[in-house]
Amino acid sequence: NIAKENTFVHNSDLDFINLNNNQLSHLPANVFASQNKLAYLGLHYNQFESFEPNIFAPLENIKQFALYNNKLTEINSNWFSSSMPDFLYFYAQNNKIEAVDSRFFFVAPNLQWVLFSNNICINLYFENFNVNRTANLAKFNKCFDAFYNLTTTTTSIGTTTTTTFTTPMITTTSSIESTTTSPTTTTTYTGTTT
Repeated sequence: NIAKENTFVHNSDLDFINLNNNQLSHLPANVFASQNKLAYLGLHYNQFESFEPNIFAPLENIKQFALYNNKLTEINSNWFSSSMPDFLYFYAQNNKIEAVDSRFFFVAPNLQWVLFSNNICINLYFENFNVNRTANLAKFNKCFDAFYNLTTTTTSIGTTTTTTFTTPMITTTSSIESTTTSPTTTTTYTGTTT
């Protein structure tokens, strides 16, 4: 099932949307375009595997976001806006998450409740995530490594180009955390060229 693109276009004052238990598997990229006042979004108990880039970017005032019991394999920061300071509660348990973009935690710097139990790369939940943010972020290293080790391969007449992103380095300086990555490119020739 797919939600329609203009589902919420005439309801820009909503602060609560719950689409749980609808067997949804896809949302149009701009389905939430008019929802900058939304505080709660429930997409749990559906069939989502991923989302369009920037789909949640308009949700600048989101406080609670429920994605549990779907089929997500990653959490990608490109789904969100560059800054969501009011984002406090993130429920992503019972998915198939094997990779997490570390930049997600910088998009949502004030997260308190973070639930990632029963996933592939992590099986934890945090009730006061920011109390010990650096140590809690370190518990996601396996997920961060998986995300940054994802490989993009393009094949063109016997040439394979592979771009691999190195593991993000999380550093702390005066209570400010940052993530640094650097891509490396390897070209491998296979077969014969004529």
